[in-house]
Amino acid sequence: DAMLAGDIDISYSQGLVPFINAVKSNAPLKLVDIAMEYGMGGTTCVTSNASGITKANASELEGKKVAVPLGTMAEYVFDESMKVVGADRNKMEIIQMDPEEGAAAIVSGDVVMACLFGGNSIKSALTVGTRLLTVQEARDAGILGIDITSVTDKFMKENPGMLRTFIEVTHEANARYADGKSDLNVIAKDAEMALADMKDTIGGFKFLNARETKKSMESGNLAGFLKGMNTPDGAVDTSFLPL
Repeated sequence: DAMLAGDIDISYSQGLVPFINAVKSNAPLKLVDIAMEYGMGGTTCVTSNASGITKANASELEGKKVAVPLGTMAEYVFDESMKVVGADRNKMEIIQMDPEEGAAAIVSGDVVMACLFGGNSIKSALTVGTRLLTVQEARDAGILGIDITSVTDKFMKENPGMLRTFIEVTHEANARYADGKSDLNVIAKDAEMALADMKDTIGGFKFLNARETKKSMESGNLAGFLKGMNTPDGAVDTSFLPL
């Protein structure tokens, strides 16, 4: 919404699902880079221990209140997780809640499950609950998260040099992290997380180099995701990658 209103020009680490929903509605946006791929360490669904609901009896979610931030990668994870455990989302009372609200709701007992993203929200929910699927179980089921960098068509056409520099700087930062040269204390401070929690969260991210990014965008994980969600053609532009 902020991009379409002209308030921002570039969105870094944007959830892929919101981008797809936007371009399906003819929003003038382009996907120009992959911020990261990640397992379900940073996006997951947590069931309350008090409910007694696990993947083994997940059909008991039906008829219960569930918190989901709709239109986000967490909703995608929710949908895919329900397919794995054999529960029908249409029979649940789904309540739109941002991750912080969802975490608070599961802690207070107002919902039996909360689907969340963000290390702090997940950590809070896990004080009273358990992941419906472990990170490994989600990975084995093919549930993968992808955050992207998108830009408005107008900004891309008017400021190609600035956009190219932005993406180059991003990949330089990724390379520093891969080489163990990033200042993790600064990252933790900026994320408003304890250092150990930040390390645990970022450890689940995969930062692709430019060649890996291009492959993913054209024929790999990202391309498959876009095709699977019937994304309109022409939504991706790889020409700004620092190859």
